[in-house]
Amino acid sequence: MMRVITAPTVEPITLADVHSQLGIPTIDTATDTLITRRITEARQWAEDYMGRAICTQTQEVRMDDFPPIIGVHERATIPNRIHDYDAIKLPYPDLQSIVSIKYIDIDGIEQTMTASDYVVDTYGYIGAVRPAYGVSWPSVRSEANAGRVQYKCGYGVTAIATAKTITGATNATPGVFTSAGHGFADGDLIQLATTGMTTPNGQTYRVYAKATDTFQLANLSNNAGLSTVSWGTFATGTATRVQLDVPDLMREALILLVGHWTNQQPQSESGVMLARVPFAVRDIFDKFSIPRQA
Repeated sequence: MMRVITAPTVEPITLADVHSQLGIPTIDTATDTLITRRITEARQWAEDYMGRAICTQTQEVRMDDFPPIIGVHERATIPNRIHDYDAIKLPYPDLQSIVSIKYIDIDGIEQTMTASDYVVDTYGYIGAVRPAYGVSWPSVRSEANAGRVQYKCGYGVTAIATAKTITGATNATPGVFTSAGHGFADGDLIQLATTGMTTPNGQTYRVYAKATDTFQLANLSNNAGLSTVSWGTFATGTATRVQLDVPDLMREALILLVGHWTNQQPQSESGVMLARVPFAVRDIFDKFSIPRQA
């Protein structure tokens, strides 16, 4: 069993991308709410179709028990499932890191494994985690979903500029960050590293409502300033301009899909029958699809 714990804070394409595809002037915002929703829907559809995460997100896999440690000669008889020998396979690559491995012990108490007791394997298409050398998976209580692995997955980001120091951040709606002469533009992707204000630490956002020395944060398609009321009290931090590592061809397919869906509704209402997902879009996503596990 798996589920998304923390959804992406940004989408791989923007309103501006779709406006350009459809020939909508930037000042025409009448369909922005609809397009913003469809950007998220298109990304979610593509992730399910390809069997991979696109933008960074936190997922969780739960299991009734950890896999047993199996000898080499027995491995050929084990089906290629989420329990692969002593490893736990983690769907929806690319695997970035393990957030935590927790379990319900035999006394019914939730425990967290020490990071040094397991190793992360990102060599294959499907990432995995297995016990460190000389370590076994812990015994768990006999109940559903007793073992739990949270992990970050999806394409990452690459820094394209030096980090800018943040000297202050408000707990407000919207929150305002102060960084003298930051040089960011609205819509820029930035990754934050913060202490005190823990929620945005390590997360990626779009710059919103920038001024010379301040900016706000937006998520998804740069559609609003975010509230930071419950994010914790800011102490120190930096903001680094980054770019998504999502392949350009995948982004183009998403733009085409959102454009198709936006055009589909009025044409369908007039009686024109259209494929929900064009073959050309499926053909592009097929190039990135991960074989389904048994």
